[in-house]
Amino acid sequence: MADRTPGHGADGRGPERTPQQETQRGSAQHDMERRQEPTTGIQPDTPPASGATDGIERGDGDGLTDARIVEFLQREPAFFHRHPNLLSELDLPHDSGQAVSLIERQVAILRERNMQMRRRMNELLQAAKDNDELFAKTRTLTLELLNVDSWHELNEVLATFVLADFRADFVCCHVSNPPVFLDHLQSHDGPLPHERFVTNDRPVCTTLRVEELGELFPVQSHEVDGSAVIAPMFWNDDTGCLAIGSRDIARFSSDMDTLFVTYIGDVLGRVCQRLSQQ
Repeated sequence: MADRTPGHGADGRGPERTPQQETQRGSAQHDMERRQEPTTGIQPDTPPASGATDGIERGDGDGLTDARIVEFLQREPAFFHRHPNLLSELDLPHDSGQAVSLIERQVAILRERNMQMRRRMNELLQAAKDNDELFAKTRTLTLELLNVDSWHELNEVLATFVLADFRADFVCCHVSNPPVFLDHLQSHDGPLPHERFVTNDRPVCTTLRVEELGELFPVQSHEVDGSAVIAPMFWNDDTGCLAIGSRDIARFSSDMDTLFVTYIGDVLGRVCQRLSQQ
């Protein structure tokens, strides 16, 4: 029979444990195993704390859930450093109760300014595109005017290039000398029809009543009001004007820029001067 040392177990390796000690040892070992299990940082089974997102398992139907987005952002903490422009699109409310958070208010103001700048940039880009097209049309018209050798040729150029390229319904060039009466060229012995609209040597854009359209564009019939841009012309002691009209009263508004039509009026004035000397 083996000798038992007092206070040791039957195998002689350690003190004999009571049932209560065995239970405590099993619990401690179980806790240690749980602590050693790997964690992913996401506990979908744990109820969300107060104020936390309660839709962590929501998805868009394509397999992209809130949980996967959270897991991705935890793996990529520098994501918004690489894509800072996304921060301006996020809605991040602050828990400030009834009061409006100062940070939230500042973010809203910056977001609104950003949207205004984008709209302004789009407007500038569209204006630049329109000016490029208008410059190309003005250049084509100028080259055609330089090749004109008669009043009839000038009448054809006005009908072909001004009406079509500048989306106009009417066009007419009024001169004081010499006598010429064509569809788009009219000579006058007395005052020219543009003199009551143009007070200086700058073109004007204005709305016109039916009778005023009839004075500037006498060949066509007019039933409704319209609008027109009127560019004065000067050469030697003579004067004239180029009138381009539309049935749309908003087509030529007073806030439109008249830079290109000023150039066209200057070139057309030189052409009329050359033709009047023939």
